[in-house]
Amino acid sequence: MKKLYSILATAFVIVLGISLSSCSNPSDKNGAPDVPKFWPLTHVLANDVVNRPAVSVKIENDPDARPQTGLQDADIVWETMIEGGVTRFIAVFNSKMPENVGPVRSLRIADGPIVGPMKGLIVFSGSNGQRFQQVARDAGSQTIEEDAGANGFFRNGLNAPHNDYYTLKDALDQADKDHKAPPESQFAFAQEGQLSTVEELGIPATQMTDTMSGMFVTGWDYDAADKVYKRTQEGAPFIDKLTNKQITAVNVVALKMDTSGTPEIDPAGHPEMQMHPVGKGTGKVMVGGKVLDIKWEKKDDKSLLKLTTLDDKEIMLAPGNTWVVLVPNDGGDITYK
Repeated sequence: MKKLYSILATAFVIVLGISLSSCSNPSDKNGAPDVPKFWPLTHVLANDVVNRPAVSVKIENDPDARPQTGLQDADIVWETMIEGGVTRFIAVFNSKMPENVGPVRSLRIADGPIVGPMKGLIVFSGSNGQRFQQVARDAGSQTIEEDAGANGFFRNGLNAPHNDYYTLKDALDQADKDHKAPPESQFAFAQEGQLSTVEELGIPATQMTDTMSGMFVTGWDYDAADKVYKRTQEGAPFIDKLTNKQITAVNVVALKMDTSGTPEIDPAGHPEMQMHPVGKGTGKVMVGGKVLDIKWEKKDDKSLLKLTTLDDKEIMLAPGNTWVVLVPNDGGDITYK
């Protein structure tokens, strides 16, 4: 009888232990521990991550195109130079999908290597020849082009060419089987309870100026209350038409980059400018009221852009949206205070 009691007591302890273990480690219906869900391009916690690809849209930055629609909802915005001292944006949408974005403009040869690692879709209104489009496809993107008859483009009554807009849902509906998956994270992010690398190692700085050309100067002013940077253009607040508020970013990455001409000629008769996102260089990153000198490297069109400290430590950004400003080595400058 004592032996039976001993066996029953042991069994009770085992069952109790299993029960307590189940209570302390929540699990899904398959018995696996719950894993927090994060949006891949921002590392922001989400209740339920939607299984959809990244949609990149070429958006112009000519003064006549402002204020642009939808930039604040982008997870990542890349600002690149084109000829004439003008910049354009590649706005990448995944965690948020505003109904319409724009004004949409043409594809450039550097856009393919920039967005290719996300293996998603890139939306544009045209390009100077098929070479640019093939570079984008070879880098991993599906091209959604107005001139090829893709759905989703519409005009809004402003003066052309600043009146071309796009409905993002139409891009998702046109994604082929190889471009439906969510994107890989493009940057490393600090985990919950951690500081970003810039907050840990950087020096205090509350303002950055990115001189792109003599006529295009981007500013970023730190808002300590909201822990974001407010964007200015030529000293004026840069507004998103959807919100009618100044555009902000949690992370601002400014990279010095080589440029050159291309064989393609623009409508004014000038060689189109090419930025060179494949290679190596230096830059600065601002997060949380601090700035840090960094290095960047991208090995080929399909590889991720790698950001490191000057002594080769991987840069971890803060969870949130990121603006990446590609500043030309020839004539451009990055300053802070």
